[in-house]
Amino acid sequence: MMAPCDADVAVIGAGPAGAAVALSLARAGHRVLLAECDSGPRLAVGESVGPGIRVALERLGVFDAFLADGHLESLGNMSAWGAPEAAGRDFLFSPYGNGWHLERGRFDATLRRQAQLCGAMLHGGTRLEQLARVAGGWRLRLAGPNGPLDWHTRFVVDATGRRAAVARRCGSARRPLDHLVGVVTYHGAGNKVPCHTLIEAERDGWWYSAPLPQGRLVLVYMTEAGRQRRRTLAGPPRPDSAPLTHARLVRHGGQAEAAAAIVPAYSACLAQAAGADWLAVGDAAASVDPLSSQGIMSALDQALAAAGALAAALGGDPGAMPAYADRIGSMYADYLVQRAHYYRRERRWPDSDFWRQRWADA
Repeated sequence: MMAPCDADVAVIGAGPAGAAVALSLARAGHRVLLAECDSGPRLAVGESVGPGIRVALERLGVFDAFLADGHLESLGNMSAWGAPEAAGRDFLFSPYGNGWHLERGRFDATLRRQAQLCGAMLHGGTRLEQLARVAGGWRLRLAGPNGPLDWHTRFVVDATGRRAAVARRCGSARRPLDHLVGVVTYHGAGNKVPCHTLIEAERDGWWYSAPLPQGRLVLVYMTEAGRQRRRTLAGPPRPDSAPLTHARLVRHGGQAEAAAAIVPAYSACLAQAAGADWLAVGDAAASVDPLSSQGIMSALDQALAAAGALAAALGGDPGAMPAYADRIGSMYADYLVQRAHYYRRERRWPDSDFWRQRWADA
């Protein structure tokens, strides 16, 4: 057995939030382990982001690398929400330019690669087997393709997504608000798809569609998990009751490239997002409804805040971790206000369980 390696911080999970924490800390000269946990095949759903993401990417020093990846420009958003007609919001007057439709796999890989270039030690295809407190920090064991890896680290970051695997081991519980899921299909786009995101409400949920690089269209149906299970025998949902989405699919989308995938999309927050020697970031700390369009932005903003808190804690500041936990709690509280505002705007189906539940949550 090899002697354990030392790190200042171990980041468990190498999605956008985890990779960004590792990148920021490594650039500042800290010794960082970034463990890419292998929990089986995981779909990274394409996502549209607004122009403001440029601020976070520039702070991370990766904006040029991001541009080189060839993500598709987004010119704005269209939504049929509260009325059958679509209303638009374009990015023409944004001080940061256009938004983007991301190729998520490429985006995530670029953040990991940039973290490595800054000095983070990336271990891919690993699984967290053991985590225990020891003198001066943590002892953890990763099961990897070449056998177990033992590490000693002062702080641990939970970037394991909605599983919140580290935070739960530390005694912090997740507080889910709903049971929203997204039913995802990808389609080859036979005709050029207009470069905007389309959101359209219907009786039992709502639809999201957006173009992606390489001539593809992503279609996601958001609904309650129980309702989707009842519809499974009928096959993947079709946007027949969402005329604008249906027209977009007919005009621009070919056959689905693969079977539909169901991904969690519920809102939830940890009871406590940090302790004296650990913190959670991204979906592990607080996951938000895709309607907010805050998923990636929130992950990067949290990552920058988390890196700042960890750097301060490594320097001996005892208030850094509690302040980070308070920040996550405040961010989630602000998000709930925004979520309630948007769901209250849709009143066309007063007898729908889906909408009544969201009005009650508001």
